[in-house]
Parts: sequence; C-alpha cells; structure tokens
Amino acid sequence: MELYYTNMNADSLDKMSEQYIKEKAHVINDDKIELEIEDVRIYPSTKEPTLHLECGFPFQEFFMRIELVKFPSPGYNKILDLYERPFTNLDDLKGETINIRLKNYDDNNVYKGDKVHPEIEELEIPIEFRGFNAHLCKCPRYYEHRIESSKNMTKLKSQINNSIKTYDIVEKSINEKSELLIQKIIPKENRSFQLNIGNNKKYTLPVKINLPPLEKVHNHPTSIFIDNFASGDIRNLEQQSIYVGYKDNENCIGQDLKFERYGIHKSYPSDKNWLQKIFS
Repeated sequence: MELYYTNMNADSLDKMSEQYIKEKAHVINDDKIELEIEDVRIYPSTKEPTLHLECGFPFQEFFMRIELVKFPSPGYNKILDLYERPFTNLDDLKGETINIRLKNYDDNNVYKGDKVHPEIEELEIPIEFRGFNAHLCKCPRYYEHRIESSKNMTKLKSQINNSIKTYDIVEKSINEKSELLIQKIIPKENRSFQLNIGNNKKYTLPVKINLPPLEKVHNHPTSIFIDNFASGDIRNLEQQSIYVGYKDNENCIGQDLKFERYGIHKSYPSDKNWLQKIFS
C-alpha cells in the first residue's frame, strides 16, 4: 500500500531533503511506522462508540480511529488493554510515541471477507496498534460530527474517565472476589434504597435494592442480604464491606443504575465463609 502521509512542499531542495530525512527516521521497516499522539477524543455513541487518537508527525493529516463496539463491555475492556495499568486518564496517551503497522484489507484473518467501498479505502487505512485493528482516517463520521457539535467534549471525556475507573474497580473486585465498601445509603421511593459502593467516595457504583413485600419478608433474598451484612438493620449497612457480582447471578440482588450490569451478593461468595471473614 502506498501511503503519502505528509504534504511535501517543493519550496526548496533543502526543505524537501530535510522533510524526507525526518520522515525516513519514523519508518521502522516496510510496514511499521513511529508516530506521536497529539490528542485523544472519545465518541460514546450508543451504537458505534469510537476512540480517536490525533496523530502527530508524520501523520498530521490523520487521526487513528479505534472501534469500541459497545459500552461498557467490550469497549471499556479494549480501552483498559490499550492503556498501561492502572488506568488513570484517557489523556495519558497524549505525547506518547507509538508504533503502528500498516495493513491491507485483504490481510489474512484481519479484513478478509469485508466488503469495502473504494472511497472507504481512500479515507480509512487499516492499521494495527498494540494488537488491535484500527484505521488511519481523515474524515469524522456523521455521528461523531453530531457529538462534537452538541457536547462539551472536555466534560464528556471527564465523565468517561470516571466511568471507566468505576468499571475497572468493580470488575477487579469481581475477578478477585474482593470486598467493596458501602460509602452511602440513600432511601428511595416505593420501598427501595440505593447503595453507593466503591473503595472511595469519588468512584462509586449506585445499586438500587427493593425491599420485599410484607408477606415475603422472611427468607427473601433481600432480607438475607440485610441479615448477613447488617444484622437485620438497614442503617447498619453504611461502611460495611460487601461483594458485587453480575445481576444475572442467582445469588445476587438489586441492579446497578450506572451500567445495568451488576448486583450485590446476598451472602459471602462460596470461598469466603463467616470464619474466613473473621480471621482474614
């Protein structure tokens, strides 16, 4: 694939030569090129969220588009894999020098079978970055334009940063079967309350819990949870350590209001019984 990635003005032989030497220094081999990331932008479309990495020399005219598919998963997982852990901020990639590998749409096991319009091949050049398929692009998509024109992009990036951090904290606690602290209890309408859960007050997962109807109050999963973690008194839940799981787990109650993905274990996980809790 021929890729002329910078405009080379023919003002003078000296300028042309200097430009060529500078470009050559960024080419590692036939298909691997080094570049610097100048900015990071994110577009949380409900259907096709994308991450844009604005390119520096020698691709100033391009940005790198990474498809995130869906939020929170698999999109957040892909972002966490792109960044060095622990994740702190989307802007951590700004100023970083990276390597990309140029690819073709007919590369084996990459874009094989994709129906690609000729104009797309001109505007979106396939590459590989840190093991992920991406594209070098010149034009934003229509929904990216719409988000740019209707949203405060700085505020939007900050919101996504906080959301990714919360997601990362919760996923780690599930994978490691580790505790999270109830930071706050908020009474809600219709016999329900909200628990804000996390290892600090800034990044918390809000989970709504419905109390059982009176005729089912004994042996109800919610009652079991309150008995196990608060000795039967909802007020005792504050600052208690509990365990988060996925909402479709039969041992979990409630549903988180942020990702609609998580619930709370009504008792300790199978490998954390009462004696383990006391002596841990």
